[in-house]
Amino acid sequence: MGCTSSKSEDVTKTQESVKQDIPEIVVDKVEAFKDYEILCLDKHNSFRSKHGGPDMALNRDLCDMAQKYAEFLLQNDKFEHCNRAGRKYDGQYVGENLGYYMGPDYENYDATENWYNEINDYDFSSPGFIKGTGHFTQVVWKSSTQLGVGKAMDPNTQKTMIVARYCPGGNVAGVFPENVTSPS
Repeated sequence: MGCTSSKSEDVTKTQESVKQDIPEIVVDKVEAFKDYEILCLDKHNSFRSKHGGPDMALNRDLCDMAQKYAEFLLQNDKFEHCNRAGRKYDGQYVGENLGYYMGPDYENYDATENWYNEINDYDFSSPGFIKGTGHFTQVVWKSSTQLGVGKAMDPNTQKTMIVARYCPGGNVAGVFPENVTSPS
C-alpha cells in the first residue's frame, strides 16, 4: 500500500467502501473517529496558541489519508513514516506525526500531548531541527494550516496507531525561527 494520494477519488471513498477496506476490529470504531479528530484539533490549537500560532482547520481529505495509513500500519504491524515523496496533497508536501500505544487504556490514547512534550528538548535560542523534537515542532509550526487525523485500534492486542497529517508540512530548514517560537 502506498501513501501517494491527492485530492482524488481514491481518498474520498464513501463510508461504506471505506468500511469494506477496514478489518473487522476497526469497523465498529469508525463513527467515533469524528469526535477524535475534533479532540485532536482542539489540542493542537490549544498548544499552538501558546506559541502565537494560528488555529488549524480539519481537512476531510487529510483525515481520510491519515486514517488509511493508520489502518495500514496497524494491519501490517509497522511503525514507520510514509516516505516524503508519497505525502503530497494538492501538490504540497504534507508533514506527518505518528503515535503508537499498547495497553489497557488503548481506546483513550491521544498522542498530541506526547508530541508537544518534546518542547522540553527544544532549544529556542538556536532554532532548527533538533533530533527528538520534530513532533513538537510540527504541532506548533505556524505555516501549517490544515490537519488530518487517523486512529486505528485493535482490541485483541490493545494497540492504537495514530497518524496526523499537516498541510503544508513543517520542519522545513531555514524557516524554523518564524514558525517555532517560544511559548508566551
